[in-house]
Amino acid sequence: MPGSNYLLDTNIVIDIFSGNKQIADKVSELDGFFLSAIVLGELYVGVHRVINKVKHEKKLLDLLGLCEVILIDTTTSEKFGRNICSTV
Repeated sequence: MPGSNYLLDTNIVIDIFSGNKQIADKVSELDGFFLSAIVLGELYVGVHRVINKVKHEKKLLDLLGLCEVILIDTTTSEKFGRNICSTV
């Protein structure tokens, strides 16, 4: 899907990490994708809750090498609000 941007949520990333091939294949076909800083924080919570932290942190770091993290600030919040209102 050329020219499209996708923001992955926590559940999608967890599905990929859990071996959901169907979702992983769809994401691998994207030109690019993003994670929000909030999703990244949630994923780090998961890393620190498991026994094998090193293995899970490596998966997360590998994913971070493939995408861009979007930082959340007041400008982001304002754009989000504007876009939601324009689609309703």
